[in-house]
Parts: sequence; structure tokens; C-alpha cells
Amino acid sequence: VNACFSSILAGRIMKISVLLRLVCACGVAVRVTRVSSACSDQAGGYGLSKCPRRSDVCFTSRAYHAIHPLGTNLTTWEAAAAYNATRLDWIYTDNATVIADAHKRGLTVVTPAINANMADANGSRVLGRIRNVVGDMLTAPWMRAWPGGGPAYGCVNTDAYRNNVFAQASHMLEIGGDAIHHDDPTTNVETTSWNGGDPYQSGCYCDVCTKGFTDALLKTQNSSTLKALNVTGDGWEYRKYLLGDSHLPSPERAFVNKTLRSLFVQYQSNVTLRYHHDLRTHLNMTLARLGRPQEDVTLSCNNGGRGFTTVPYGLFDYGLGELSKRDASPAGLYTIMVTQVPEGKKQVLTMPKEAVITAEDVLLTRWTIAFAYALGTNILTPWDIYLPTPHALRYYGNASEYADLFSFVRAYGTLLDACNTMIDNRPRAGSTSIYTLAGTGAGGDGFRWRTPADAWPGHGNTPFPGVKYAYHTLTFCKAACDYDGDRCLGIVYTSSDPTDPSIIGSCFVLYLLDAIRGTAEKSYSYNHTYAEEAVQNSGSQA
Repeated sequence: VNACFSSILAGRIMKISVLLRLVCACGVAVRVTRVSSACSDQAGGYGLSKCPRRSDVCFTSRAYHAIHPLGTNLTTWEAAAAYNATRLDWIYTDNATVIADAHKRGLTVVTPAINANMADANGSRVLGRIRNVVGDMLTAPWMRAWPGGGPAYGCVNTDAYRNNVFAQASHMLEIGGDAIHHDDPTTNVETTSWNGGDPYQSGCYCDVCTKGFTDALLKTQNSSTLKALNVTGDGWEYRKYLLGDSHLPSPERAFVNKTLRSLFVQYQSNVTLRYHHDLRTHLNMTLARLGRPQEDVTLSCNNGGRGFTTVPYGLFDYGLGELSKRDASPAGLYTIMVTQVPEGKKQVLTMPKEAVITAEDVLLTRWTIAFAYALGTNILTPWDIYLPTPHALRYYGNASEYADLFSFVRAYGTLLDACNTMIDNRPRAGSTSIYTLAGTGAGGDGFRWRTPADAWPGHGNTPFPGVKYAYHTLTFCKAACDYDGDRCLGIVYTSSDPTDPSIIGSCFVLYLLDAIRGTAEKSYSYNHTYAEEAVQNSGSQA
């Protein structure tokens, strides 16, 4: 059935009133992209996958707060209820009672988190740590200003750290965790880039990595390459080379520097990949031991919204990325949440982040939430969110500013889950050749297809109030978008043969609406049309 679910949500009047549009198209758009994957199609229940459904409200509480933390008057469970949460993602806990309480409170999936600096069994961070070229332990550059200097990163090439992480992650499943989230999953390969690769500020040059890299060179490089690199045998060490234990002439040294550096980064990339492969294998063995042998563990990671091609993001089922404010635009979100997400994956993001959250950021966050759900995915609730500040401050969003959006998602959850296509505002192949992408204002938003002239012939370019055309041809539908100027974001068109612009069908013009003023009430509307109804009702749909 060709159906279109289009809902309009008006925010409560605060300092800035806001109208957000939530659109989910089920049917034929100008062009539709299939969103069928293990993570995005969870309409019939979670099955073996614990990925978020389109209707889920993904609540995050990075730590469990039995009493309200500074910056909010809500505890973890009070905030989860206020946001109408359905699952608890990215929580650092190994407490069975917390996980059990979450399930009792209706949070169907709980995802405990691990990271790249897990503590040793005794609470310290000493065993199997990332080391610089002189053996000092290192922490990530952005953590070095944290109180106490930040936690030392673990080296996933060492048995001490690997076994520690594997044991802790298994324990999280044993006490009731449904899936595992991995923050900073780039681990060893990431550390090679710290401070531009300065060997005193980057890693890892521990004994295990140093010997492992030498062994890898001897196994993978031919004799002529080894000779050119001055790798003399088992006793050769890259860290000694970096400390100046070389007498090569300058031209040769430049070549060797570049080549060894590239090979070292690739070695650490392989180390990282092997760690994550082994982690998944270990956790699947844990599930089998727990009587869930048919289940493949669901793993998410903080990929920063950077897609799934960078090592090791592709090994994870879905991303829970931290969204930078600079990427919170229509084109930015569409790229992050749709274009760069391969089949079988899903991208979830945090709120748009910067060091200080202002009233304008609240508006932007509300818009981002709506836009993400319109794209068929989710945004983590804006509560207990890390901010990019020297002291790692947290943001606890006031539920009165955001909860209505998540309540709206839950109210129409069945419709969201039933959708299996998503709007892609690029033109359908074979459509009118002059109908091309044009900017919509300063810089353009990259999201509206219209005629290059940006005008409906004979009518100028004066925008008029938004209206939906329920029964027209594709040609008219395009013209209606152009007639509305910058207010038109795009069109959704349904008909028995959408490839033929002359066939009568249904046209929905999607608008960028202004803020509603003069009312403090929330309004909801649900628009639904079928071909049969369109024949009987040729007028506009409100």
C-alpha cells in the first residue's frame, strides 16, 4: 500500500518557539532508498538483534545516578521516565541490580559500555598500557587536562589488557546486559596519530608492540626491502630507530622514516582489527555458555558519525556517534545517517555538541531529533552527554525542552517501524533533465531539487504559505515545489507509475516551516492517504 506518514510537531513556547516536522515516507518518493538491514528493520521485535528500532527512544546515562547529579533535578530512572525511554544505551556499569532495575522499568535493551582505558581488576590502570617511545604510559590528548591527568589507554596487543577487557565485557552479559557498546574503539591505531605521531606523545611502543612489529616486518617484507629499511634481524627495534639509533644518510633516512611509519601504522591497524574480532568471538562464546548459542552479540561503537570504513568501525553492528555541531545540518545529517551507512548497519548520534549549550542549541537539538527520526534512525536523549570541555563537563537536558518529541515518536511508533523506505531527495532516473539540485539560501542546504531558474514560470519567485497537493501529476508536483521558493524542502510523489510524469498521482510538498507563535499548546497531526481515498477526495489534505 502506498502510504505516506507525515506528522507535524509544534514545540511548547519558551524563549524560542519551534516547529519541527517529522516525515516518514512509506511508498514512492522522488526517489526512495531501501533501508533494510539487521539494525534498521526491527518492526517485528528485536529477534536476535538488539539494534535500535525506528520507534525506540535511546536513553543514555553514562553513569548510574541514584541521586540527581549537578545540573539536573532528576535521577537516572526519573530522567528515563521523563523522556519516555525504551532502552538504555551506553552506560558504564557492572552492577547487576542497575541492569535488572532498567529491565523492570521497561527498558527492553540495556547496553553496558567498555572503552579504551578500562581499569585493572584492582581499579588501577597499569597493566598492559599504551607506551611512548621511552616507555611512559599515555592518555588521549583530549583527556590530559581532566582531573588527575586522565586515564592511561590500554594496549590491545597485550594479553594483560585484552584478557581484562574480555572478562569485564563477558561479565556485563552475564549480569543481564543485552549488548555491548565500545567507546574509543580505534584503540592502538588511534594512538599512532596522537600529536601528529610524535613518538614521545603517541604509541604504542611497549615491549609487545615493538617485538610484534619487528616480527611482522621479517614475515611480510622481502630481503631487499628489509635491507633498504636497515632492518637487520630479530634484535632490530623501531623505538631504538626513532631514538636515533641509526647512521643512515639524510636522503635515505627520509625514505626509511616514511616507509617504516606507514608500515607501523598498518601494523597497529591490524592489531586493532584482531582485538575486535577476538572480542566478538569471546562474547559469542559467553552467550553460548549462557544458553544463547543462536545469538550473535550485538556490538555498537562510538564512531563519531564518521561512517563504517575507518578501522575498526566496520566490525560493529551500529554506531553511537558523538555529533559535532558543525555537522548538524540537513546535508550533514543525511550524509552521516544515510549516505555513508552501508546495508546491515545503522547510525545513531548524540545531540549536536559544543562546549557551551545555549538557547539556540536547544532549538538545533530539537530540529536534529526530528530530522533523525525522519531519516529512519535515532538520536540519543540529550541527558548525561559529554561536552568537549577541558574538564569533561556533562549536559543534562531539561526534559521539558525535549521530551515531547520522544513522546511523539512513541505515540506513532507502529507507523515508524512499519516504514521500509526513506526519502531521498535526489531525482528519479529519467525525470525532467532541467530539474536539478540548487541551493536554498546562503550556501544552500543541498536538499531540494528544483528548476535552475528557481521559479515557476509566470509566477516569479514569491513564496506562499505551505499547502499539500493531494492529486496531481509529477510535473505539477515539481512546479509546486519551485513556486514555494525556499520554503520547499522537497517532494514526495506517489502514483501507479511514478516514472511517467503524466500519470495522475498524489503530491506532497514538504516545507521548511517557521516558528509557531501565540500558542503554548502542542499540536499533533497525522496525514494518511491511499490511492482510493485520493480518487474520492481530490481536495487538499490539511
